[in-house]
Amino acid sequence: MIPMNKIPETILILPLLSALLLAGCGGGSVFAEGGIGGTGISTGTVTGIGSITVNGVKFDTDNAAIYVEGVRVDDQCVVAVDAEDCLRNILGFSEGQVVRVVGDFNADGKSGTADAIYYNDSIEGPVDSASQIDASTQGLVVMGQLVIVDSQTKPDGVNLATFDPDDIVEVSGLRDDQGRIHAGYLKKTGTFPIEDAVEIKGIIDSVDEPALTFTINGLTVDYSSVIPSPSLQPGMQVEVKGTYSGTQINATSVEQDDDIGGSNDDEVEYEGIVTTAPAPFTAGSDFLIGIQMVRTNLNTVFKGGLDEDIAVGVRLEVEGYLASGILIAEEISFHDEIEIDAPVAGYSPSTEVITIELVNGLTPPITVVVNGLSKIEGNAQTVNELDDSLFLKTTDYVQVRGRLVGSGIVYAEEIKAETWDSSDPQNVKLQGEVEQIDDINFGVTILGINVDGASITDYEDVNDHPIDRTQFFSTVNLGNIVGAEGEWNGTSIDWRKLEIENEE
Repeated sequence: MIPMNKIPETILILPLLSALLLAGCGGGSVFAEGGIGGTGISTGTVTGIGSITVNGVKFDTDNAAIYVEGVRVDDQCVVAVDAEDCLRNILGFSEGQVVRVVGDFNADGKSGTADAIYYNDSIEGPVDSASQIDASTQGLVVMGQLVIVDSQTKPDGVNLATFDPDDIVEVSGLRDDQGRIHAGYLKKTGTFPIEDAVEIKGIIDSVDEPALTFTINGLTVDYSSVIPSPSLQPGMQVEVKGTYSGTQINATSVEQDDDIGGSNDDEVEYEGIVTTAPAPFTAGSDFLIGIQMVRTNLNTVFKGGLDEDIAVGVRLEVEGYLASGILIAEEISFHDEIEIDAPVAGYSPSTEVITIELVNGLTPPITVVVNGLSKIEGNAQTVNELDDSLFLKTTDYVQVRGRLVGSGIVYAEEIKAETWDSSDPQNVKLQGEVEQIDDINFGVTILGINVDGASITDYEDVNDHPIDRTQFFSTVNLGNIVGAEGEWNGTSIDWRKLEIENEE
């Protein structure tokens, strides 16, 4: 079992952010792909193939230059029936892959035209081992790098239930603060050592210039055969191609990699996992996604969460513009859009997971699953070792951020446990997709729970502006992210507020 990782109580101080950013700007023979400009850049996970949808924007790809691992490939699509045939069937694009799209955003914020699309995988190499983390989550070790395979992973011709050592897999996903790759896409491409060509993208830990080696998350890369020899330094993000000896990569190329690229004033949409942030976080602070510095200010709009919810390990989408290499955040959306704040009704620990039933008598019950990948803070001694002797109590209160993994089952990306003060009201918050709307009886269904809005007088739109009940129910749609707040009275919840958090 992979050990539980508690959210660090001490995080790098902000001056180190600048040092990390500068460390990513090395010169020498390392070069960034493209050096592109343009009116807009969107880097994130592909959620639709037809044209291509990234960060909620559907881009027309009919005239786009398309690059896979640095090679232009769109000329292969001369026989394609349509854009989907080109992208999916001929070029091998898939939902779950992380790509960079350069082009124009339309005024509606939901469509655009792609001038260029770039795809580079996160890692391609042999599987060292595989372990079951819980019923829906596996951990693959690929060349020493931990790859998380879960309900969000899109398999391409791969049986996720079985992996053989030395299967070579191609993985595309997002790296977190611990260097783990959360796989959005996974495909088997060969068998080691019959095929030993490998690739990896990551941030350099350390460099041994006399030995001409460096490490990425503990994996040694020998770059002695790369001519001319690149200038490297810790904190730089690179993409490496080469052969694998079983213990190290013998590089044939090392290129500095930039998730965004671009120029001053370029519009940017960027999805990633926070790797460094001050704690507690407040609007006006800076944080890092990978090596990209993101700057917030008092005008930054937060959707699906609050500024204080930004923390190491949180998955975000940032919209803004570039200024001297810094991404100035105009809007930040939380990808773990499910949020639950509630008292604990009971829980059943095991050696692999803890399931927590929230709010006694809630029908249907919501179950929160915590495993070895969940981030835990607060009164964490009650749950941090997944030990049968360590129990949450019905006097505990939890705040959960996560995602649905089944009907009424939420996987906790983060969970904060606190001992409940009996003198405080038992506030409850449910946030998630709207599953049903009853605009006659003023109700919405979130996470299977019917929120009765008949007595609610506090409504807000997506921009946090007060609206009335009629405006709310004429605006809200199925699939919108809505937050409901109320108070547990001992037998039921007295709902008092409904807010539209995200309309996408």
